[in-house]
Amino acid sequence: MSSSTCSSIVVAEVVLVAAAAAAGVVLLVVAALLLVVVVIVVVVVVVVVVVVVVVLVVIVVVVVVVVVVVVVVVVVVVVVVVIVVVVIVLSSK
Repeated sequence: MSSSTCSSIVVAEVVLVAAAAAAGVVLLVVAALLLVVVVIVVVVVVVVVVVVVVVLVVIVVVVVVVVVVVVVVVVVVVVVVVIVVVVIVLSSK
């Protein structure tokens, strides 16, 4: 083989090694970007789940408070009506 053939083979090998290294760097960058995207998606999903749970807990608490208030009001009204009826019946005798 002539020296020019050898040097062109060496140049081709250097170019192939450089291309492989560049492809490896590109793959590493793509993998890092995909990892960042996955982490962002997981964080967003976790935040959405936490917000939904908090909203559901608030709704349940509000419903329980409303039910308790309604029951208390009904009990108070019934007691007042019974007292008024008893007073009227006792005063009419």
